[in-house]
Amino acid sequence: MPGLCGPPCPAALVIEDDVVIDAAGGDFTCVTEVMGNLRVDGDADPSVVATLANLQRVGTLTVREQAGITGLPMFACLQSVGDLTLRDMPQLTDLSALGSLAQTGAVTLENLGITALPSFAPAYEGTLKLFLLDNSQLADVSVLEGWVHPLFAVTIRNSPELADLSPLGPRLSASTTGQNISLQDLPAVTSLAALSGLTEVDGLSLVNLPGVTDLSPLAGVTEAGWIVLDGMPGVTTLAGLVGLTKLDNVLSIGACGSAPGWTG
Repeated sequence: MPGLCGPPCPAALVIEDDVVIDAAGGDFTCVTEVMGNLRVDGDADPSVVATLANLQRVGTLTVREQAGITGLPMFACLQSVGDLTLRDMPQLTDLSALGSLAQTGAVTLENLGITALPSFAPAYEGTLKLFLLDNSQLADVSVLEGWVHPLFAVTIRNSPELADLSPLGPRLSASTTGQNISLQDLPAVTSLAALSGLTEVDGLSLVNLPGVTDLSPLAGVTEAGWIVLDGMPGVTTLAGLVGLTKLDNVLSIGACGSAPGWTG
């Protein structure tokens, strides 16, 4: 049995099944591990969510639409999560309570109020999959520089304040094959230099990057499953793809649906 980290409790409790915390309520004060999936819905009472303060390990954790929280003190003891998803909480600006988190398989942060990708435990070495979606205030991903694990899947979408993608580069070049990368709706980005270490990718999507004018950082890409290029009016040549020798499926340039006079 894992020891307690949070409030005193008669005995630690491990739940082997999935748990959904919603309007039905509950008391999870003694729970230190959920081996299945733990989901906290928007209609969950914040006082019930607060009883998770002893939680240390969970298979997957999803917290969504919790309108009353700006921080995550209820997860201050959390050490290991298979997949972590925080979604649709634009008032959530402070993730510092996750400072004990040392291990994740995937991280999804969607529609939050964060300005920077958070730091986790000192022993945290990174995640294999990272999805940063619709975070309108996100401007800083420099914490990636301290990660060790390669990123096999990364999507960064609709973060208008994010300009510097350079911390992403070492995490992508740490693996030479098999990545799925999507950069979309990032108006402040002017350089693709973070992608210069890519050689073989499963998929690459670059969409609505109006500040990008040069594809030359992609010159090292020799093989790809599919490539989508759209919404980059400053790009006038595909010479940056000079190294591409094998394409398994699709090369899509532009979107027919957005062309003048397109009727479907």
